Amino acid sequence: MKRLLTICAVVLAISTMTKAAIWHVPGDFATIQEAIDSGDVMDGDTIIVGPGSHAGATVTKAVEIKGEYGAVINSGPAYSIFVTGFYFRDGAGNGATISNLSFEIVGLAIYSRDTDDVTVVQCTFTSPVQGITNWNGNGWNISHNVINGLRTLDGGGIGIFVGTREFEGATANNNLIAHNKVTGQVVVPQDEIDRYNDLEPYPVNGYTVAGIDLYSDRRYGPAGPITGNRILKNKVSISSNNPRNHPADGIGLTDFGLNQESPVADIVNNKVGFNDVRGVTGTSSTPISLWPDPVAVADNNVISRNLGDDANNRGGGAHPKALFD
Repeated sequence: MKRLLTICAVVLAISTMTKAAIWHVPGDFATIQEAIDSGDVMDGDTIIVGPGSHAGATVTKAVEIKGEYGAVINSGPAYSIFVTGFYFRDGAGNGATISNLSFEIVGLAIYSRDTDDVTVVQCTFTSPVQGITNWNGNGWNISHNVINGLRTLDGGGIGIFVGTREFEGATANNNLIAHNKVTGQVVVPQDEIDRYNDLEPYPVNGYTVAGIDLYSDRRYGPAGPITGNRILKNKVSISSNNPRNHPADGIGLTDFGLNQESPVADIVNNKVGFNDVRGVTGTSSTPISLWPDPVAVADNNVISRNLGDDANNRGGGAHPKALFD
């Protein structure tokens, strides 16, 4: 009987080990989308993307999409007026990983709505409108990425974005944003600058651009809590070419819940620590921006031991345990 149980256990272990397969683009499939859509590719599989330029894809499975050296994503699915690199929606890609890829001039490089447990690591982004966008997603790991330069298109100019909107039950909880670098100038196109030049400066007209942003968006409807997120050991060094109407924030926590007629705090119990925002420069720039009530937002979160921002670095001497637990 023991021998039978042992054989069964070995067979089960071998079966488990052989579940995950490795696929190549090009090679096994011509495109990343073709690989994801194939019935042969299963959750847990890895898609290796070879050197050269590739289109991204709508991600609908818990696969790892991993680039070899020289693999570049420079096109992909359309979303509104934008081109995305990888598009997640409605939880279909829960648990996917994007790693070791370069994104060049893709407007919304990684854009997600309502998808959880996505990992984005060791990627490089050049001049996106938004590098990594996570609406209503929980449990993301966004680590060790580099974003070189940003641009706007009547909005955007954000390196890493985590937020809630659209329905009251939306959540963006327990995401990790760590060891990323967001550098360079945020470029506002000249036609947009010209339009704003006829208007009053920010904050009357315009919007901020940011390296990293937590954002509860109740401007047009309900949103939900943003809690348990950790923004740790990132380096943000950005400026804006139009600080008059598009000033730069290093790290922003924007809680529209506090701006309601009956205020409710959405952004609570998040940890922002050991970040270097000394390179955030320009007129009206803010290394760490807390809106609309800096004292309330600071009191609702742990913001400590950051370099380059004293006014909003409340609890500056908090024990590291308070940030890493």
